Amino acid sequence: MKDRNKLFDKLKEEMVSEPKIYQLDSLLPLLRKDTGNKIHIIDFSEQPGAHYRGVFVRLIERLENIGLKRGTIPISPETAILVEPTTGNGGEDFVIAANKLGYEAVVVMPDGMPESRYHPMEKLGGTVIGTSKEDYALGMRAKLVELLNGNDKRLERGEKIFASPNHCGHEMSDITTCHMAGMIDQYMKEIEMPLDFAVFAMGNGSSLYGPGRRVKELFPKAKIYGIESVASGLAFDKMYPGRYKELFGIHPAHPEMMKQFKLYGTNAPLGVPLPAQDKSISEGIVDEIILVSDDDVYLGACRVGVSSEHQANLLYLTNWHQISRELINSCSFGNSSVAVIAASLEKLKDKENQNALCVVYDNREKYI
Repeated sequence: MKDRNKLFDKLKEEMVSEPKIYQLDSLLPLLRKDTGNKIHIIDFSEQPGAHYRGVFVRLIERLENIGLKRGTIPISPETAILVEPTTGNGGEDFVIAANKLGYEAVVVMPDGMPESRYHPMEKLGGTVIGTSKEDYALGMRAKLVELLNGNDKRLERGEKIFASPNHCGHEMSDITTCHMAGMIDQYMKEIEMPLDFAVFAMGNGSSLYGPGRRVKELFPKAKIYGIESVASGLAFDKMYPGRYKELFGIHPAHPEMMKQFKLYGTNAPLGVPLPAQDKSISEGIVDEIILVSDDDVYLGACRVGVSSEHQANLLYLTNWHQISRELINSCSFGNSSVAVIAASLEKLKDKENQNALCVVYDNREKYI
């Protein structure tokens, strides 16, 4: 047991987030310099595991402790295979941590994403199980439940069971929240400037809640914005009940819209416990959820038969495709990261001397 504890401590020291932190104004022609506005970037795009780096070491340690304390089957490399749903970034940290701790690692990912998102998992030693593209996050959750529900039969056959850091429930959310809040402290060490607002991908809420809460501790007047693709709109509908249907004439996460989904990691399903997302909304950490669109999503909505009035509301949204075309020669950011920057630019319109903070989660190669 002492050797195991030493291994966990060693990996916690090794697996740390090392983002690049810089100002984007010199790269971005769309940011008018005469306004005095600045966009600050926390860039994780070159590090496997991105902003999740080191989270899963702590989650796996907690999972092992829970199994032992509750008298269930002890979770260890000899008894369990670890499994985790992912769209890419968090999955890399999960596979690295699981392998270093001696586990077989299985990741559940939606089909239909770029091959460049699956290869890192396999290259790192993970096994990829695909689920329906249209079901996206709900499909990942369903497959995870299916694997876990099969554990009784696996025990009868003398096989290892499947175990997931999701077993940690609220503890998983708390560990992730505390870990990710550190990115704001890293920013403050590098750039000692006050913030007027920060923009994060909403996702399951963990990427926003911890950092967002820390921003508001340091800068009480700062606004926190979370982005979500209009192809999903599930978190938006949670924050503004009924508003999505009113604006676009369809329910959130319409199958035809989800076929066009290309902002991986920006949404998570309803009907699944999402403590960090719920607390982001209920505690007022997120001031606004910004729906972003793109050319493909708009065409998908037209195929669904969205009325011209509702189409106009789609056109009103920030189109990250437009910003991507502007950035193609100066930055190698991935889709979700570009969408965060696009939302930031929209909020800077008609403003002066504002400081915005954005997180770059991945690079363009993850979308090829």
